[in-house]
Amino acid sequence: MADGTFLASSREFLVLSRNYFFFLLFVVIFIGWGLPYIYVLFESFYWRIMLGRSPVGRRLSADAIRDFRRFLAAHELDRGITRPAAVLFAIPARLASLRELGRMLRRLKKTEARVLYRQTLENLAEGWRAGLQTSVVIEYLQVLERIDTPVEVDRILGKVLTANVTYLLGDLEKGHRLARKVMESAREHDEPGKPYYQWLASYALWNSRLFMGEFDVAANELGDLWRSQYACYSEAVKNRLHEFYQANPATLDPIASVPRHLILASALKGESIITGRTQAKVLDKADERDQAESWVEQWYKLGQSLCEPAPIALDFTHAYMALYCTVVEPLYPPPELLGKILDTAPIVSLYVKHGMMGLYHFERCEYDKAVHELRVADAKSGISGNSFLECIFLPAQAAAAAMLGKSLHPEIRALMSRVRKRAAISPNNFYDLLIYAAEAVIAEANEEKGRRDHLLGRVQRLSGGDLSRGFVKIFHLNKLTVSKWGKP
Repeated sequence: MADGTFLASSREFLVLSRNYFFFLLFVVIFIGWGLPYIYVLFESFYWRIMLGRSPVGRRLSADAIRDFRRFLAAHELDRGITRPAAVLFAIPARLASLRELGRMLRRLKKTEARVLYRQTLENLAEGWRAGLQTSVVIEYLQVLERIDTPVEVDRILGKVLTANVTYLLGDLEKGHRLARKVMESAREHDEPGKPYYQWLASYALWNSRLFMGEFDVAANELGDLWRSQYACYSEAVKNRLHEFYQANPATLDPIASVPRHLILASALKGESIITGRTQAKVLDKADERDQAESWVEQWYKLGQSLCEPAPIALDFTHAYMALYCTVVEPLYPPPELLGKILDTAPIVSLYVKHGMMGLYHFERCEYDKAVHELRVADAKSGISGNSFLECIFLPAQAAAAAMLGKSLHPEIRALMSRVRKRAAISPNNFYDLLIYAAEAVIAEANEEKGRRDHLLGRVQRLSGGDLSRGFVKIFHLNKLTVSKWGKP
């Protein structure tokens, strides 16, 4: 009987000992490894609230978690104790220092956010110049939106660059909307006589309106800005302005862009936009034609001198002058001007070069050469994402392809579909005019006389009745024979 009791007690003792052992083992494992895991979850949530979910905030949160793990390892190593004991010492000490660590990380976030923001700005501007793929450029824009920089001037720079790249990638309406908002911030920030950020905001603000077909408005506003915020200043102030834009991340110098965009606005309108607001300086010549030549030559020479330090800006200046000489008046041979843009130039320069060369050949009815050059321009656009001239190049490419008579109907349909989508968001009828002109040429090539006459009527209505004036004259619609049923 006694032996049975002893055996039962022994079994109970073994069970209790085993349970106690497993309990101790669980406590050791939980304290040593489970508790730190739970604490890491707590700190992760805490730092997410304190530092936010921006790229800098997430990076600093990860650094804080790594710091806790090193803090725990230091207790274990320096005190010569087991991990569970180190956890019991480390977590209370960590909680006591959490507020101080939070202050340090918030200050560090401000510093690192500005550094990362500036680096992203520079990468975005340089990526656009180098012709990075559209997806990469857009990703940079998304990174900028997620970074909360504490410095106002950096925020303005970021918004300016976002508006610039948005319009240069072809979203003219959104680019203009963003630029209008940042212009308000720039006017509040700039001091009198120091319009640094207003000039930056003006690049997308007025140039997007130019590419939306509002040539007179854009030209006159650029002329006003030039006269009130640049021409009236001393050479010392002008030099400081240019040095500022060279030192800060921007797509291109906004002041140096004024001459070429006045030339481009005139080319697209089909005549020089000479007003009291767009004069480079007072002209003395009385003859109207001489005044037009002097006006554009002054701006062209001025544009070359201002853009000399910036190859892309200089390339654009030559290209826009070539278009002016193609459409308005042949002051210089366009191939000679476009030949100044090297084949090793950045991809955005080649996009403009080949597109303008295609328009030159198209105006001369050299349709095979026009199609070749415009295809090259379209390929450059597809690689780099630059499509701000798409509504000008594509109608001419489609019309030239139709005139080749090589059954290029799928290509023509695709081109016209693209340009219609882009024209749908323009507030001006200029691109509709080019679409109707191209479709009239396509109808002529397909011997669709009735449709051709119908489209010619629309073109005449939008162009004011004269098909031999303005940019539309490069389509040579006045040479098309109107059928006896057509009354355009």
